[in-house]
Amino acid sequence: MNNYIEYVLVIPVIVILYLVLLPISRKLGLVDTPRGRKTHMFATPLVGGIGVFITINFFNFLFVEDFDQVFFISSLIIFLTGLIDDFKDLKVYLRVALQVFSIVLLIIGNNLLINDFGTLFFIDKDIASNFGLFFSLFAIIGLVNAFNLVDGIDGLAASMALITIASLLFLVLYSGQLIHFDIMIFSLLSLLVFLFFNLGIFGKNSKIFLGDAGSLYIGLLIAFLLVSISQSSLEVRILNPVTTLWIVAIPIFDTIAIMIRRILKGQSPFLPDRRHLHHILLKLGLDDRSSLIFISTLGLILSIFGILLDIYKFSETLSLILWIILFLAYLLFILRIYTIFKYIKKIRKSKTIN
Repeated sequence: MNNYIEYVLVIPVIVILYLVLLPISRKLGLVDTPRGRKTHMFATPLVGGIGVFITINFFNFLFVEDFDQVFFISSLIIFLTGLIDDFKDLKVYLRVALQVFSIVLLIIGNNLLINDFGTLFFIDKDIASNFGLFFSLFAIIGLVNAFNLVDGIDGLAASMALITIASLLFLVLYSGQLIHFDIMIFSLLSLLVFLFFNLGIFGKNSKIFLGDAGSLYIGLLIAFLLVSISQSSLEVRILNPVTTLWIVAIPIFDTIAIMIRRILKGQSPFLPDRRHLHHILLKLGLDDRSSLIFISTLGLILSIFGILLDIYKFSETLSLILWIILFLAYLLFILRIYTIFKYIKKIRKSKTIN
């Protein structure tokens, strides 16, 4: 591209879009009403995802020469699935079926297979190739729902996405191979504007949520970028497959740990609860903003650590082992959280008595 006018235009376009969508969403009832596990104080428009989806695809269609039609169709299905779910809760089986259809379409239509695991000593390339479709479906649908599940406090899903996309953008620039550069810039700018609205920077009346439409779409966008970049056939590898685990560590850690905890308790792994990392931090006394800063900082540190392992050519097997060790530590923390709470309460009680 010869100029950057398209990047400059992203911000005013999405701001105007939100200002138009806000009153419409209230009239249509597309709002998140406080109830049950939800802690916000007033009905909040679920238009964040609509703005992000429209803006990214609008600029991608206008300014990217090799506009990916397969990804657009797949992401449209995921987006509409979430949008319908925002209006009226879909049955789990229908939601999963639509996600599977969308992702299989993306994998087959774009040959978006995960069959290159780098130099991991225990992965046979022939076996990886034979199970590529199944593993790709499992990994992508897992990541899509990880971003959906992490969307529990203001700004968290968007911040995790920003960290991931910024990390990928750095690696792309570092390698000198600008694959998906434009869509990453459009995504970063769109998510930053959403974050300002979501955090209430423009006032209480302008506050918005992503909704399932937004979190599912962002999850699919992240999965598409991670897989296509890590599995690219370019002569110089942009990032090792294991590095992708580091730059989405928090959503993966949290989702897998929560599901394991539910299974060990004899519950459905899909049962909603208040045991995610952000819920735990709130229970420990942090407010929403402090929890967001803490989790985002942790996610950024893990991402930087993984990138450094990649850049300085550490063994991919060592990188994976370190990642697994950190995950096991996180899992132990989640499984022992009630014991930790009791210990903290005991300390606080003894200090009060003294």
